[in-house]
Amino acid sequence: MTRGTPRERHSHKGRERTLASRRRHPLLIPAELVDARGARPDFSPAQLRSVVAQVRRLAAETGLGKTAIVVDSELAFGMLRMLQILVDDVCTIRPFRDHEKAEQWLADCNAG
Repeated sequence: MTRGTPRERHSHKGRERTLASRRRHPLLIPAELVDARGARPDFSPAQLRSVVAQVRRLAAETGLGKTAIVVDSELAFGMLRMLQILVDDVCTIRPFRDHEKAEQWLADCNAG
């Protein structure tokens, strides 16, 4: 379970605490369900490359658990599929349109 308020978790100090915790306990990396419904992607190809670089760095430094991201637009789904393909060799990110299917996928991943 991630502790702290959303502002604390997304602050520089909060991210550093999370990274330090993952470095100490690499086998305890949790799977995550991100509800991004309502989000509208608005970034350039250069910004996508930056996100890919950040994900790759995090995966190398701390490891990343499986991540299901629920979206409700075709554009968001497509952008996440692109991200999924670009980081598939270092982590597992999967977009979903249905919250229940995302939960089921994570449960199946944890069971097997």
